[in-house]
Amino acid sequence: MLKESGMVRFCLFLSSLLFSWSAFAAPSSPHYVTRYYHQFLASGVSPQPLKDSLLYIMNNWNKPLESQGKKGKKVSVKITNPRFLGIIDFNKSSLEKRFWILDLQSGTVKSHWVSHGAKTGGLFAYQFSNQLDSNKTSLGFYLTGSFYKGKYGKSMKLFGLDETNDQAFDRDIVLHPASYVSYRFAYQNLRIGRSYGCFAVSHDSLQEILNSLPPGSLIYAYHDQLRNMDSKIQVPADDDIELTEEERI
Repeated sequence: MLKESGMVRFCLFLSSLLFSWSAFAAPSSPHYVTRYYHQFLASGVSPQPLKDSLLYIMNNWNKPLESQGKKGKKVSVKITNPRFLGIIDFNKSSLEKRFWILDLQSGTVKSHWVSHGAKTGGLFAYQFSNQLDSNKTSLGFYLTGSFYKGKYGKSMKLFGLDETNDQAFDRDIVLHPASYVSYRFAYQNLRIGRSYGCFAVSHDSLQEILNSLPPGSLIYAYHDQLRNMDSKIQVPADDDIELTEEERI
């Protein structure tokens, strides 16, 4: 009975996806987007951000999307790489590989470490912000921008697509490598290092992530607080840790 109930819920979800696709998505939307939904769940991808992301791709594939550039300048961007999808579940601790790269065409999943902002929490992420100089992570959908060589080496610009992250470009929120995202740092500090709000990944993971998520790809930074952004969780005193010297670089 339980198995039947679960199958009914899954079929209803797929039906809703197909309805959303046919009713709202562009005619050229990729046909394979929902093909491996169940396989992704079995691989450990969190259900809610997975559903949100698949619907977002189908409803917005190859359509003009509004974001903000420097000093609030409006810019138009598009999802041009629907094959790969990045999902970050900030409900999970930083010791978990909570950044999934999904290949929607083949059904494969790769997972990576990713940091959260220094003022967002220590081991866990608690508080999020879209404000300049907050040193906090912003939640929502991002579109990957151009590659560039910066302070941390090869990096990637990001455009925020929601009210919760539309200041990302102006805040210089990017994806970059960092030495504090490593087994060594995790072993010494019992957590992954934190950024000033950027998505910092390990040097070992960087090239694979950049190859999978070139300009025009979607990344979803998720936490349950997205369901109610008015509910702020205070960072526990024992998790409000000062930045280490390595994190300040």
